[in-house]
Amino acid sequence: MEKTLKDRSATGMLDQGIHIRFWPKVNFTKSCWEWNASKDVKGYGMFRPVFGRSMEHAHRTSWKLVNGNIPVDMMVLHICDNPACVRPDHLWLGNNQDNMTDMVSKNRSKGAAGEKNSHAKLSVDNVREIRMLVSKQHRSYANIAKIFGITPTQARKVSTGKAWSHV
Repeated sequence: MEKTLKDRSATGMLDQGIHIRFWPKVNFTKSCWEWNASKDVKGYGMFRPVFGRSMEHAHRTSWKLVNGNIPVDMMVLHICDNPACVRPDHLWLGNNQDNMTDMVSKNRSKGAAGEKNSHAKLSVDNVREIRMLVSKQHRSYANIAKIFGITPTQARKVSTGKAWSHV
């Protein structure tokens, strides 16, 4: 595996010592190649290509080792949406707009409304039930929060239409 990567690498782009330090930190599987060393808080692998210099994301180092330099205005994006993946054929170059378009198309944006938001705790049916419980049964926000696993503030926002206003 390593010989193939060295054969495909951008010769002269980075010191071969980086290959020797980088690839042993990778768990090669049939799907993603998982970075097994240091990671940032979002799960992206971190690697120091040159001692004494700052760390960089491991997927960027992987791209450079195989494809060469990354243009200044470009980002290295994941096809697989796995931040720890450094598999070169799971990576692609794109700009910030490409990254945002990809995020929205895969329903990963925090701005997505309602159930389309991957972080949503409620469904449309839950929202309707919350509004009914407040308007007809006069349940407290604290009571609703316990039932649905949300905060009293969120229960109030849902019942008043400040949250889930599209329902």
